Amino acid sequence: MTCSKEHVLQFALGGSNEFSTNDASRKYNNELGDTIDAQFVNLLPLAIKRHMLKIPGQSGIIPPIIWRAKSLNNNEPATITISADGDIDYKFDTVVIDDQKKNYKERLVAGSPDRVHEILRGMLEKARKKDETIYTKTGEKIARSEDFESHFEVEETDIFRASVQAFDFDVWVRGIFKIILGLGHVILGPEWTFSADGGDRIRTVIFCDKKNWPHSSMKGFSTGRIPDGIRKTLGMTPASSKANIHTIAILPMDKEPVAVVSLFGGDNVPEAMVTLGSERGRLAIVNDNMIANTRVGVRINPANRQTTWITVSELDRNT
Repeated sequence: MTCSKEHVLQFALGGSNEFSTNDASRKYNNELGDTIDAQFVNLLPLAIKRHMLKIPGQSGIIPPIIWRAKSLNNNEPATITISADGDIDYKFDTVVIDDQKKNYKERLVAGSPDRVHEILRGMLEKARKKDETIYTKTGEKIARSEDFESHFEVEETDIFRASVQAFDFDVWVRGIFKIILGLGHVILGPEWTFSADGGDRIRTVIFCDKKNWPHSSMKGFSTGRIPDGIRKTLGMTPASSKANIHTIAILPMDKEPVAVVSLFGGDNVPEAMVTLGSERGRLAIVNDNMIANTRVGVRINPANRQTTWITVSELDRNT
């Protein structure tokens, strides 16, 4: 009863409005956007692609790549931010340490200069309102924020060490299966989405702890490379891979349909193939009798979000 637009392929990865559904509840659309999509699109292989292709999110901004780091000069923690333009910014964590003495409080403030200035200005404003006085450690009275300037201890550093997690398997799998759930809903329909052998198994991977994933009833892989024969059937060529074209489709096999997800043409990004169960929804008919213009998937150019539908007739031509 609270319908909202859900992009089957995350908009931040170059997904399109054309390949979407309005059947997602607003509550879970927002929750999964925070708990699954945000982590998924920021995985390093995908974040690098977003920067390379200048793909903005729904806010119109290309989010930066953020790493946690430490200075090797003074061992202080910092954040390294890499913008989509390739600019690199380093900011030290802000530290405020209070030491309560008998008649006064001694405070140490450390961090990046702009943040330290902001904190000190706030301290001075609060002191004025309370009719309190701030002094330096040498007993000089601070009347204006500029008076702090001569009492800074400045440390410069130019060597950082960052600890970067290149790939989180659990985050990847949940992100891929969320795409597959939307794909199945659009192509196979609600009868698959809400079936025990279909969409329910996909939802188990999205929502449940890894130990409860239905490993024994699903076949395929979530991090691999799509076989050449299937690449040919779906029209995936070296040129489309070089152009970073997304290919997301369902192949109507004899026993059970198979979801195929290739992000950015599989160029330095893992691909996935997963069985979808025996309840095949709209594709539950003999292949030879399928209508030629039946849609089975899409190709999306992430650079301009141009969307091309893959149909049964194309599969026939490529097979």
